[in-house]
Amino acid sequence: MGTVSPSRVSPHPTLSRAAYLRHCIRVSLLKRWPWLLLATLFATAAGWQLRWSLWEIAVGALAVLLLGIGWVALSSWRRHAGD
Repeated sequence: MGTVSPSRVSPHPTLSRAAYLRHCIRVSLLKRWPWLLLATLFATAAGWQLRWSLWEIAVGALAVLLLGIGWVALSSWRRHAGD
């Protein structure tokens, strides 16, 4: 009886491909949420220091947060696309 190489065993054999990638993205976001929060706080502080209006600060912080989430998700997807 042969053995199976660990690299050939699917991490989650019951999940579909899309579900597995969503799981990986979720894990990546959960691991990196402090960095996303910190980047958003820095963007807020930068807007405040530049004397932007409250509306501009909110839009800038939201943009930084959404771009950060997109970056983490894309990086995770690319990293796990070949699993």
